[in-house]
Amino acid sequence: MTQEQLDAISISLECEKEVFTVKNDKTYYGVIKGEKEFLVCLQGFDSPLKASNHARSVKRKIGVESKPVEKSKPVELKKPVAPVTRTRLAKKRELFTEAEMTARTDLHFREVWVILSLNGQFVSESLKNNKVVRYSNNKDKAEVFNSYEEAMFKLKTLDMVIKKGHRLRRYFEKAR
Repeated sequence: MTQEQLDAISISLECEKEVFTVKNDKTYYGVIKGEKEFLVCLQGFDSPLKASNHARSVKRKIGVESKPVEKSKPVELKKPVAPVTRTRLAKKRELFTEAEMTARTDLHFREVWVILSLNGQFVSESLKNNKVVRYSNNKDKAEVFNSYEEAMFKLKTLDMVIKKGHRLRRYFEKAR
């Protein structure tokens, strides 16, 4: 008998794994699945990981070939047909000052806040796409905040990062 044959004994059983462990008292033994039998490694270990690793090395030494495990094919499910969705076009934002609101009493409006720079330009985009801030002269392109607190938080951030002096201004937007 060769050294490789002394490292394992043969037991005839069925299993799906190629290498696994068995426990006897506090000792773990590596098990290798062959064509028609199991080979149990004679050397015991204190952990299942060590026993599995030893079994894999013995498997490479003796060149045990095992049948590949036949896995069942996943069942292909039909994709549900998505309902037709209608896309809505974004309405153009219109901002009005308090003076402009007095002439437009018949419409519904909501209060919004915008941030102005030192030069009087509107903050159109802030802290997005790896850019700190982008300004615009058009008030309808301004970044709109629904609450004073949210706008003030962003204003304080811009004051710290860019330059102190940004200010808030209240506008009114058509309710959608």
